[in-house]
Amino acid sequence: MQLNYGLVGIVVFVLIFAVYLYASTATAGTTTSTQSTGQTVTGTSGTFSIPANAVVVDIPPGGGYEFSQYAPAQVTVIIGVNNTVVWTNHDVIIHNVIANNGLFSSGDIAPGAAFSYTFTTAGTYSYHCSYHSIMAGVVIVKSS
Repeated sequence: MQLNYGLVGIVVFVLIFAVYLYASTATAGTTTSTQSTGQTVTGTSGTFSIPANAVVVDIPPGGGYEFSQYAPAQVTVIIGVNNTVVWTNHDVIIHNVIANNGLFSSGDIAPGAAFSYTFTTAGTYSYHCSYHSIMAGVVIVKSS
């Protein structure tokens, strides 16, 4: 019996990819950040400490696939209470956070890096990742 090494290679690749997808979906629904307030993170414009009252949105591993979104995909903040949102990239690829109305744009958020934005006006702000059109989220900002 002769082995077809090309076919064996394809089967091994498919199995490894399936395990990666399974592992990604197992963590994609989480809303708990591995970043903590006060922690210093690398941002798109240097390092910063996550404010104690910040709301953290994770970009989970496997981002960009149809089952993956920002986690949580919708947050509500109150001006003067917790109106800073920090997006942290836990994926192995670059993502970004861009407001649909142009209010903010993170630039590239490298793996392990973060982006923060402080909202000062009440409203509903939809955003997305320009690299992965299925990744979208909403920040609802309420007056104090």
